[in-house]
Amino acid sequence: MKWISKLAMISTIMYILKDSFVPFACLFAFGAYIYHHKMLDMTIAFVVLSFFSILARDSIYFIYGLPSISNALVAVERLQKVLDLTNSLQTSKSKKTSNIFAIELLDCNFARNISKSINPKPIHMQIQRGILAGLIGKVGSGKSSLLYGILEELKLTQGSLFVEGNIAYSPQQPWILNDTMRNNIVFGSIFDNKRYDNVVAACALNHDISMLPNGSDTEIGERGVNLSGRQKARVSLARACYSTAPIILLDDPLSAVDASTAKYIVDYVLNGILKGRTVIMATHSIISLQACDEIYLLDTNNGGIVKQETMESGNIKLSHYLEYLHIAGWSTFLIIPIFILGQGALLMVDYWIRIWTDNKYSISKYTYLILFTCLAYLTSSKNMHKLMVEKVFRSPLLFFDQNPIGKLLNRYSKDQAIPDETLPSQIKQALEGIYASIVLIGILIPWFLLTIPLALAILIYVRQQYISTGSALKRLDAISQSPIFAHFTETLQIAIKWTVEAESVFVSVERILEYCHLSTEATNKSEPRILSSNWPAAGSIEFINSTLAYREDLPAVLNNISFKIFPLEKIGITGAGKSSLAAAMFRMVENMACSGTILVDDIDIKTIGLDELRQRLSIIPQDPVLFSGTLRFNMDPFGKNDDREIHEALTRAHFSSTQSYKNFDNGLDGQITSSGTNFSVGERQLLCLARSLLRKSKILIMDEATAAVDNDTDQIIQATIRASFQDCTVLTVAHRIQTIIDNDRVLVMEAGRIAEFDTPKNLLKLTGKLYSILLWF
Repeated sequence: MKWISKLAMISTIMYILKDSFVPFACLFAFGAYIYHHKMLDMTIAFVVLSFFSILARDSIYFIYGLPSISNALVAVERLQKVLDLTNSLQTSKSKKTSNIFAIELLDCNFARNISKSINPKPIHMQIQRGILAGLIGKVGSGKSSLLYGILEELKLTQGSLFVEGNIAYSPQQPWILNDTMRNNIVFGSIFDNKRYDNVVAACALNHDISMLPNGSDTEIGERGVNLSGRQKARVSLARACYSTAPIILLDDPLSAVDASTAKYIVDYVLNGILKGRTVIMATHSIISLQACDEIYLLDTNNGGIVKQETMESGNIKLSHYLEYLHIAGWSTFLIIPIFILGQGALLMVDYWIRIWTDNKYSISKYTYLILFTCLAYLTSSKNMHKLMVEKVFRSPLLFFDQNPIGKLLNRYSKDQAIPDETLPSQIKQALEGIYASIVLIGILIPWFLLTIPLALAILIYVRQQYISTGSALKRLDAISQSPIFAHFTETLQIAIKWTVEAESVFVSVERILEYCHLSTEATNKSEPRILSSNWPAAGSIEFINSTLAYREDLPAVLNNISFKIFPLEKIGITGAGKSSLAAAMFRMVENMACSGTILVDDIDIKTIGLDELRQRLSIIPQDPVLFSGTLRFNMDPFGKNDDREIHEALTRAHFSSTQSYKNFDNGLDGQITSSGTNFSVGERQLLCLARSLLRKSKILIMDEATAAVDNDTDQIIQATIRASFQDCTVLTVAHRIQTIIDNDRVLVMEAGRIAEFDTPKNLLKLTGKLYSILLWF
């Protein structure tokens, strides 16, 4: 707001200078003329006035162009930085040592920038054509970074890198195109039906595609919002497999899938359709290592090496104008008479010159109060932005699934900038043209005011036809009966132009108001006297006939399930539908297709405000969430803990022992980049665990929280959880059986229903679903 206020003040000063130029220029010119004892007649006065008016009109375009020049210089500077980027491989001048290698790293070192190296020791690696090479190592050892280096996403600071042929890459966090399932897999390549069917079958996607409403032609949304984490991973893998690239880079492709699916992919992908191609795979999976021809252990301990929008049609509705004025405050209407007085004062300059030339008076004054208008629009813009933020932040999570991030950012940047910067100028110019016409005619020919209503009706009609058809306005007759009518005609044309321009920029106001009316989630506050200050005190959870569907037009992901978890129990959850239990607990999805009851300490969570519910429970999500800011802010955004407690939590989560943290500048005051990209995925999950240790909630849900860490780190984390959360109820959602096998009970889900729920010992005796999963190890 401070920046916008400064901009409004600068714009106001520019307008004052522009409108003050003619009166003051005439004042000095006439003063100098009279000083030499010469009479000022009307002919000379109005010739000089016309000259300065033309000069002022043309000079304003230069003033308007200054912000554009400034913006252009900034854009050129940013583009120059991109154009100055060089290919890191250009530093390599050595010749290949042999033609049998598809990839060679000869004493290579990589860095995000030239000053900080990723690897403490150079990497020497030679990958032969047609083999499968596995990369293993602890969390933060540099597996993903090595793949980034081969992809030239990191700067080569030392050594030589040679890559023969194109590369297909499947990242650790799958990237999903906002398109159909088929286009996500084919990804711009020539479609081959047989090849497509083979890839889909090898990646175990046949069943998933058959469940989609339109099969392979189903739109799966930005970031794969209609897909589970396991499905996204297999779609990303299928994309790499479908490509014809001779080199495939896979970053932990099996971390998000269960053991049986992992074994299937190893058999039909790694030992199947990718056989004969050069594959480098970073992994924690023991199953996949059995298929590798070579295995490289990275022991650097260094974690460094990322609804279709509706469009309104027709004219801007009157309600949008009224709401815009309402948001600004109805006191804004006080500006209208001030504006009329200001415009009248401006027009009186010409009138006073006429009187002056008749030697009746010798006084000239100039007043212009456009500053108040700018302040009024600033108030409206601020209130609209505040209302839009409130509505968006309280929208159901499904809204963020259906609306791309770019669409939301566009409302807060481009659309918000127009009411802040452009709209006041356009409305000011439109009103200026209208009032100039009316006031000037009223002064010179008072009886002509009787025709104003008819003229306005014609003006509105012509303007409406212009907007509806998009055709150019017909020029008014340039030949008039008198100079007054000619001037009025020209002013009327400008008035029409500026009113149309004002409505055009009002489209952004319309788009902002659309978000100001978004439907929101349930209330943030609980019903009176529902919760005690220490709720939940015991930590019991009960699902009663619960059904959940992410949208009313989609099949249910939880089907009429019922079970009870006793206080302080440690429950492992695996199978299809496990993550949906966490979504139901936090009331992430609420629609007509959802039913049933969820009790926490015998209180229905539907009666609890969303803010209180989500603050009283803790979750470590499957996709770790970090914000741009300091490490301290990410650990304790509300400032409830001191530095000692934060350091203790980081130590207990084993984050302090990572090399990335040891190399992290400024400790707790060090800056974390957007989404935490300066840490590996496994390290981000450790940070989320440390954050939960600070929260000390009675109920903790871990949704695949250790999927991106190696088995040793997983076991250490599980030991930490057992020690630190022994007085809490813990729900561990995982596909790794070793992660949940030592829990008090294990809940096995299948197609959104409960297949088994008992102690691990009893389930193994049943030789049921859990037993069949263990057979894959």
